Amino acid sequence: MSDTNMGIPELTEGDFPGAFQAADENAKTSQFVHFLLLAIYLATLITGSILQELFELDHPKFVSFFIFLVSSSSLCALYFLRYDEKWYYGRAAAESVKTRTWRWMMSSDPYNGVSEDLDYEFIEDVSEILINDKEKAVIENTRHCDKPMISEKMKEIRQLELNEKINIYRNQRIRDQLLYYQRAGKKHRNLARFWFFIAALINIIAILSVNSPENWIINNAVPISVLSTLAGCTFTWLQAKRYRELSISYSFTAQEIGIAHSKILSIKTPEEFSNFVVSTESAFSREHTQWAARKLN
Repeated sequence: MSDTNMGIPELTEGDFPGAFQAADENAKTSQFVHFLLLAIYLATLITGSILQELFELDHPKFVSFFIFLVSSSSLCALYFLRYDEKWYYGRAAAESVKTRTWRWMMSSDPYNGVSEDLDYEFIEDVSEILINDKEKAVIENTRHCDKPMISEKMKEIRQLELNEKINIYRNQRIRDQLLYYQRAGKKHRNLARFWFFIAALINIIAILSVNSPENWIINNAVPISVLSTLAGCTFTWLQAKRYRELSISYSFTAQEIGIAHSKILSIKTPEEFSNFVVSTESAFSREHTQWAARKLN
């Protein structure tokens, strides 16, 4: 990103509207809590299965009660608190605000012009995003309420010349998204393979255990009930994470962004740039909307 070091402002997430930072923070927190609760629930199932085999009916009742209590509590929290929905809606809201912010900074439709009314229109658009997501509780903290909707860095970028805006958009938006989706696609592809290997290994051990003579080590190493629980928990984790599905989606999106990264070099006029930004941001927004829809379904 050497282009951005020659007097061109470097944009950070702290320069985006407070609404973005609040929704982004909520999404990250909700995602962490959701998978933490799921991991606790699955861990209690595995632990209970192992204890049952090790101690049969001889282990203290309070141990069983504690495991059952933790398991039930985490399951109820998953179902009733719906951190997964808060995560999905929070991410969609954050990306919608970010999309609007980039369109405003790049002076693209509907914010092309020099009228101060466009600032008000931008703030109204961001407010509408928050109002639409209010019932979904995507923002539950007030940490970023004092931050402006339009930061000084945003204003500075909006006042730049066309070629400088093109440089910023190419390096700090398109390239940033391209690298993100490339890394995310590779990461999820590797994780999909890893968890598939784990699931396959558990099933192979289970098959060998069922069909092996009683005096074989593998038959006495891990009980069938524990293997069944492990297999079920692994499958549940794979279904929740959707590694393979997301790796395909991220890789496809990276290809689309790569095309946009090349097209921007041929832009000559403000009108062409405005149309390009609208088209590109619509593609980004569509990807996040489809992502949320896939998750919710």
